[in-house]
Amino acid sequence: MRRFILIALLIAACHCGQGDQAIAQKVHALVVGDLSPSAGWGKYTANVAMDLTSMYVILHENLPESNIDYRNIEIETDSDSNPSFLLSAIQSLRPAPNDTVFFYFTGHGAVDDKGHYLALARGKLYRQTIIDSLLRKKPRLAVIITDCCNARSDGYLVVAAAPGIEEPRQVSSLFKSLMMEPNGIVDINSCSPGESAFFTPLDEESDQLPGSIFSRELGSWMREHQKQRSSWEALVHSLSIQVHTAFKAYYPKGTQIAKGQSVQNQQTVYAIAYPGKPKNEGPRTGLVARDFEGLGAIIIDIVDGSPATQVYDIKTKTFLSLRAQQVLISANGKTIEKAADWQKIVNDSPQIIRIGVRDAKTGDHEYLMRLRY
Repeated sequence: MRRFILIALLIAACHCGQGDQAIAQKVHALVVGDLSPSAGWGKYTANVAMDLTSMYVILHENLPESNIDYRNIEIETDSDSNPSFLLSAIQSLRPAPNDTVFFYFTGHGAVDDKGHYLALARGKLYRQTIIDSLLRKKPRLAVIITDCCNARSDGYLVVAAAPGIEEPRQVSSLFKSLMMEPNGIVDINSCSPGESAFFTPLDEESDQLPGSIFSRELGSWMREHQKQRSSWEALVHSLSIQVHTAFKAYYPKGTQIAKGQSVQNQQTVYAIAYPGKPKNEGPRTGLVARDFEGLGAIIIDIVDGSPATQVYDIKTKTFLSLRAQQVLISANGKTIEKAADWQKIVNDSPQIIRIGVRDAKTGDHEYLMRLRY
């Protein structure tokens, strides 16, 4: 099973223009798929094919032709699967100072002591090297999205023809608020440290199109919010929930990264940085709990606007707030007998925590909470 990491890195070189200036902005998109013989994608080619198609659709549903310079590279030989080839492609981009540069890669990747890299047939291309190359183009905004492994293991991929798309008359409200206006940096992985990201399971009898869980959910969220202004905080919050619940739906008993390895029971989006991200300090949940006579940890207070006021009810698929006097009985599959158990699980948890709550009036419930950081 291929593991994914999605890293979206945005760096602004100057402030967004106003009015007609924003409309004149162009996104220079370089979309790359490594189809070289050494990649050896095997039976999962359809999954990655749909991921690349989804990226094409996302860009062309949100940007009219006049606002996009789209370039597709399908690497078909091992000689072209090398760092210098991709860096030359980046060098060929010609953005104006107020433009956005968008680099997308799907293929093999891994991590070593120097950081995350694209694993090409002719060598490693480190993410930081790509970032440096993009910054040398001096765009207003630089975006890097890599869909590849974040572990030392194999994966699978390929490209499919994109469907016909009705060109928008102007940049969508969503892309204006996410891609044209923010300043700073956004760095998002499709899975948290110690996890891998997965494809949707292959099912020849299903009408469902193949793809990776993260990329499918990202495309779904963007289509749903295409006509709305939004924020990276809103994207990360909703996408974290969607990826977590989708993984559980596809793999209710968990799944192995590779034969003989331990079972992974969740996939949790890892948001390292983005504009408006809360600082990594202070309480993660916004609730106060105490021991409840060996039966769990009883909630005695909830901070307004905290993660505890925006938990996701898995059964009803709605957001709601936890309440005082409810009892925390489990978290991330572990039983809570006292408040100290709850605190330890929270401290060790990725940003999405799965909790079991007992309510004296309505019974037991299972919720997802996206921790503050």
